[in-house]
Amino acid sequence: MRSLWLLAAPLSLAEITSLQDWLTDTLGASRAQYGWVDERYPNRQRKTLNPTGLNATSIVLIDSDQAVTADILQSAPLNISHWLQAEATSVLPYPEVDTMSTYDFSLQLCCFTFIDTQARGDVIDYWRKQHAPIACDNQTTVAYLQNVVHSRGPEALNIDGWAEEGFPHDCIDNPLRFFNADNPATLQQHVQNITSSSAKFIAMDSIFVQHYSLLRLI
Repeated sequence: MRSLWLLAAPLSLAEITSLQDWLTDTLGASRAQYGWVDERYPNRQRKTLNPTGLNATSIVLIDSDQAVTADILQSAPLNISHWLQAEATSVLPYPEVDTMSTYDFSLQLCCFTFIDTQARGDVIDYWRKQHAPIACDNQTTVAYLQNVVHSRGPEALNIDGWAEEGFPHDCIDNPLRFFNADNPATLQQHVQNITSSSAKFIAMDSIFVQHYSLLRLI
């Protein structure tokens, strides 16, 4: 299972160290990452979409077989404002980096609700089987994970799923590179391909997008 925790404030190094120990000893996490809005890359925020007004300047992403519960989170050494747990599908897995190393890409977190005009199972099936190759082929994607929400905290963002997408740092300032195009006509076509496919399973006015630098905790 994959968990997304939205934090009330960025973590200090001491808090990150305490969190690592807790994730291993209490939650039994097999992999965990910490993401933060990185001031070294201010241009990333031009692609932010936030219809909820939610403060999501830092997050923790966790792989664990243990279900997240309120009782477990009470012992966590950090201030969690929202949490969600999901079934994860790794389309393009994260590249391997050492513990306490930063991944060499910008993480685009894209949260959304599904359209309500089709059965949920059909929508999920389309996202996994048909949209995934469209997203990866029409963008310069270096990591891509799909997450279908199974449970959420009482104050959690009301979403049905989220995608974790990794892009090279220079994509943010270069639309041609972002959309894997070598000319404006191809760029326009790739944008159309992604938009039209996304509309087949996403309620487009629900999309929440934020970019992060990402540190491997475990």
